[in-house]
Amino acid sequence: MTRKPAAPAVLPTLDAVAVAGDAFTLSLDGRPLGVPVPRARLGQALARAAGEAATPVRVRIREADGTSYTDILEPARSPEPRAPAPSGPVREFVVAYEGFLPGEIVLIAVVDRTMTAGSDGRITLPALPSTAQAVRRDVVVFGTRSGTAVLGAIG
Repeated sequence: MTRKPAAPAVLPTLDAVAVAGDAFTLSLDGRPLGVPVPRARLGQALARAAGEAATPVRVRIREADGTSYTDILEPARSPEPRAPAPSGPVREFVVAYEGFLPGEIVLIAVVDRTMTAGSDGRITLPALPSTAQAVRRDVVVFGTRSGTAVLGAIG
């Protein structure tokens, strides 16, 4: 049986305080953590700080208008090891995308086909034959925690 590690009796406190220019200063138990972070990158910065703390943290976010939010954030778990890839000839390529959180699981989908939505905004997916080959080399990459989404190309 795998046991989940116990959280400490007193959680470290990760504070995010709004400052001018729609950014936040971060501190962990009163210790400043670098330069202000833009609002668009706040989630990534909080996850990174929780990961570096290596323990659940109490997160307190204070907006400029005085509104505050409190939650508990657990550090990301290491991804489960995967079975080795099948042997045989493989065409290798390297593509780099950024904006993902350290240790985050990233979904990757090669685009098989594209469709245009009808006038009602809906599409109907036909069944794919088991021998379907990707015609396009577009790829969709999605971070499961950060929400970072990228449409790119491979090959």
